[in-house]
Amino acid sequence: MQCYYIAMSYDFNSDDIYYFNTHRSKDLVLRLQKRYEGFDDTIVKTLVKQTTGHKIRKLAANTNFGTGHLIYIVDTDGGKFAFRANRFIDDIEHYMKLESKFTELYAKAKIPTNHVIFADTTRSKAPFDYQIMEILPGKDLEDEFTGTKKDYDAISYNLGELAARQYDAPVKGWGRFKNSEELEGSKSSAHQYLMAYVDDDLQQIVEDGLMAQEASDEITKFMHSNKDMLDKLSTSYLVHHDVADHNIRYEGNRVLALFDWENAVAYDPVSEIGSAHTWVCHYPRRKKMSAGFLDTLGYVPEDYEARVSLYFLRTMLWKSAFALRGLRFSERHFDLLRAALNETIPNTVIKMPISKH
Repeated sequence: MQCYYIAMSYDFNSDDIYYFNTHRSKDLVLRLQKRYEGFDDTIVKTLVKQTTGHKIRKLAANTNFGTGHLIYIVDTDGGKFAFRANRFIDDIEHYMKLESKFTELYAKAKIPTNHVIFADTTRSKAPFDYQIMEILPGKDLEDEFTGTKKDYDAISYNLGELAARQYDAPVKGWGRFKNSEELEGSKSSAHQYLMAYVDDDLQQIVEDGLMAQEASDEITKFMHSNKDMLDKLSTSYLVHHDVADHNIRYEGNRVLALFDWENAVAYDPVSEIGSAHTWVCHYPRRKKMSAGFLDTLGYVPEDYEARVSLYFLRTMLWKSAFALRGLRFSERHFDLLRAALNETIPNTVIKMPISKH
């Protein structure tokens, strides 16, 4: 059997990686879990007051684990604002500035999203990059959902409709965006981006005992075998890449806004269908979301099911590696990875790793 494993050294450069939250060193992943510890939030009050001119009434941290950012909801005499900043990140996070361009392009594509009021990546006012954003209407779909399965199904269908509108948001290049005036991905093809840090993810998975090296080699071989299929894609689009319930505001059975752009990429909108159901959902999502996507397009894209399954597998590789680095790999991660492999490389053997907590 040909061995596809290559020992590599990774620098975790933002433009080069596959997914922002996962492709960091293990030490940094663990450190970011404690990002609020010892942080003096008085600087948040100062920065918001300087930017908005409003008096601060109250400050509340949002400690959602799903992001590596510091997030605060700031109540002022002029209304509420959301403040987001990084900590422990040495390199300037240029996405903080690019997000304004993301939201402008989505607005043109009639995809509801948030508005970034101010962003600063100069690190002249604070030792971190930060944003100040509007507070969106509606409720958080993850923590505040009170509807029925029928309501949730309608929301999932609506998400598929919005994902299809990404075809009205073309960009250049592929993958994570460069720090430039134009929205241009740093990779030259969809397949090149797909393969970004696959070796890193698989190395982590093998080291933690989730699968043998032979299975890892088969996955790498399979990923490479899809190059011709992805090379048919000639245009990239602004893909949100993080359609998790905690990034969705809703009302009734409709999506009011999709927000949080730290993982946006120049990619294939079909990837949203392959990944969205891997987040924690109140009810199964993929079938309804796919229906909304295809109904809106009015046709079935070439190699649609194969691309959905491929993106499902790629998502579960990075999610598994990230969970292993963060010492929080669960049965849910295991079941989803097994499901992704059953769709793509059946009979691949995986096993729950021995806990290293």
